[in-house]
Amino acid sequence: MGEVLQLNWNLVFEIINLIILCLLLKKFLIKPVTAVMDKRQAMISDGLSNARNSEAQADELKNRYEAALRDARNESGRLIEEAKKRAQEESDRILKEAGDQAADIMRKAEKNIENEREKTMADLQSRIAELAVSAARKMTGDTGHGSEDSLLYDRFLKEAEGHETDIR
Repeated sequence: MGEVLQLNWNLVFEIINLIILCLLLKKFLIKPVTAVMDKRQAMISDGLSNARNSEAQADELKNRYEAALRDARNESGRLIEEAKKRAQEESDRILKEAGDQAADIMRKAEKNIENEREKTMADLQSRIAELAVSAARKMTGDTGHGSEDSLLYDRFLKEAEGHETDIR
């Protein structure tokens, strides 16, 4: 029994040593290793969080860039349409002015032609009347008097005007 008791005390000392060793290992080895692992886990979590934040910021910047680009395209399209509209309006205005000027020129030309025609007709009537008076004088052998020439001339003009309206 003495040996059994001695074994039991050895066993108790072994158990106490084992407990002390476990406590020392826990305090000096497991806690620092766990702390290092916790710090590393925190760093990894922070890195992942930062990566997610950076990705979110990058997505937001990308969305803003795309929106700005879309707005710029819309604005440039609008500006182009406005420029086309202004150019068309200016073209229409210039064409209208040119048409108005051409119409004015045509009206003036027609008026000048009519005036020239009337002047030519008056000159022709005057010349024809002179020739008629001259021919009448030669036929009658009359040397002519100014007052008779005037009466013959007026009579001829009245008859010629009547024929002129028939011609027209």
